[in-house]
Amino acid sequence: MSDIKRCTRCILPESLSNITFDEEGICNHCRKYEADFKNWDSIKERKFKEFEEILEKAKKLKRPYDVLVPLSGGKDSTYALYLCTKIYGLKTLAVTLDNGFLTRPAKDNIRNALASCNADHIFYSINSKNSSELFKIFTEKTGDFCNACMRGINYSIEFAAKSFNIPLVIKGSGRRVQSVSQIKEVSSLNTASYFANVIRGTDAGNKFRYLSADKNKLEFQKIAGGGSVIFLA
Repeated sequence: MSDIKRCTRCILPESLSNITFDEEGICNHCRKYEADFKNWDSIKERKFKEFEEILEKAKKLKRPYDVLVPLSGGKDSTYALYLCTKIYGLKTLAVTLDNGFLTRPAKDNIRNALASCNADHIFYSINSKNSSELFKIFTEKTGDFCNACMRGINYSIEFAAKSFNIPLVIKGSGRRVQSVSQIKEVSSLNTASYFANVIRGTDAGNKFRYLSADKNKLEFQKIAGGGSVIFLA
């Protein structure tokens, strides 16, 4: 293992398909990120203004909620909730997926965060037996159960946003995380179509197909850039 060449910056290995290294030992993925965001300091003020304009447009729609915040109980989503409610005064709905394995500290953090602001909140709960069944299927067929969890999280977001006609979703994530998620060799797919393909033909196919409802519409929005999702971090 020690003989494997790795990127001197992100430590991705040479065994990864389509990876290349420059004379400094830095991989093409790091260089792409650098190229995409090297001028961030020069444009951040403009981006900040654009961000605030988006928030103002959402407010003017006068819907029940201006924004949806997926709340996991972690620091990033809690910070997003703080910004929406305390800094910008947005009418905020938070949503949390509890797949039966949400930890007690996470639940405590969620309760404390909600007690400190005026956001409403929805717990979307999946029975732990059902979650375990999904995890088993994904582990056996793909070697990775994270996709089953992520599809549940995304479904809870889609469900709440659609139910309350919410124009914005603000997530506690950042440029680096989203950049890595675009490297198909190291990131897990969590699209509705991928989920549907994995459960097809299994005993759980009918039980869980609702999690991939409207998959064609969702994939089109993803490709076309539809939907207003903002990442903060």
